[in-house]
Amino acid sequence: MKSPFFNFVALSTFVLSTLATSADAAIVAVGTSNANLDAYSSEILANDLLTGLSPAVTGSMQFDTDGVYDGAYVSASGATNGGNSYMNPPPIVMTFDLTGSVTGYDITSITSIAGWNANRNIHASQKYTVSVSFIGDSAYVPLNLTGAFDVVTGESISYYPFGSSGSGASKVTITENVSGVIASGVDGIRFNFMVDSVFQEIDVLGVATVATVPEPATSALLIGIGATALVIMRRRRQ
Repeated sequence: MKSPFFNFVALSTFVLSTLATSADAAIVAVGTSNANLDAYSSEILANDLLTGLSPAVTGSMQFDTDGVYDGAYVSASGATNGGNSYMNPPPIVMTFDLTGSVTGYDITSITSIAGWNANRNIHASQKYTVSVSFIGDSAYVPLNLTGAFDVVTGESISYYPFGSSGSGASKVTITENVSGVIASGVDGIRFNFMVDSVFQEIDVLGVATVATVPEPATSALLIGIGATALVIMRRRRQ
């Protein structure tokens, strides 16, 4: 049986989350594309949360696993190419443990860049899901995605910008449109790639989650809720 203190903490957490929720908040995915294979090369970051990590990988893939997270651009101009991650055969699942912060991270953006010098209608397309785990919970929860430019299908990024073969690159950027925080207290992120794309990079930006202290008015509300809960529990015991 859970203790009264646990019940109070759970109730307090619910109240705080309810007070902080905006009906207009949404995680939004936006896609762009370019026939120039190198169009997004200058946007690849060498200091995002994934750089230097070694993910757990499920599935067998061609080229380099670390093309997704090495923080460097290598032009996909050859028939075979190291420095990019060819998700073939799909599905390929990559799970990253974000262990640098004991409070987890506030994830502020996720950017994925794909491209190839041929068959851009396949290899420059992007189809994957993103899931996150939170401090104290090993389960992975899919992000609830909405989007524009036909980027999202259900919970999946699903971006197919090219209708013909040839050279090309695509970019998908995921953000949150109100608070700027996609998820808070995150200690792991998982990508499930579902088509044989060639990824040049995925950059995940964020900062360490800061433990917040409730505002005075909120504290008073929680104290009142706690006192009421204690009275109810005492009456039940009598």
